[in-house]
Amino acid sequence: APKKKEIVKVVTKDLIRNLVVASEDPSGRSIILDRNEFMRIRQAAQVLTKEQKLAFDERIKEMQDAEKEESLRRRDEMKEMDRGRQQQEGLTDLEQEAAERGQHL
Repeated sequence: APKKKEIVKVVTKDLIRNLVVASEDPSGRSIILDRNEFMRIRQAAQVLTKEQKLAFDERIKEMQDAEKEESLRRRDEMKEMDRGRQQQEGLTDLEQEAAERGQHL
């Protein structure tokens, strides 16, 4: 004989409802995902067209190029600052000693 479904009557201020109680516990089959994992699965489930994939790859390449240009600009700026610092500093103690020894010989 089929199992008889258990029905619970829920009474609230504005309405009365009859709810069917699940015959088995579904919690054993459910999982909890954090937001990042859910978004990763959702992104992986999308199938990109060829044009979308090319546009995505182009966007990534542009971002990498921009980062590379910024890195080179910062490197050149640091070299310029270092060059200016060395000119202002003059010779270090070790360099001064070496220069004096060179003049005495």
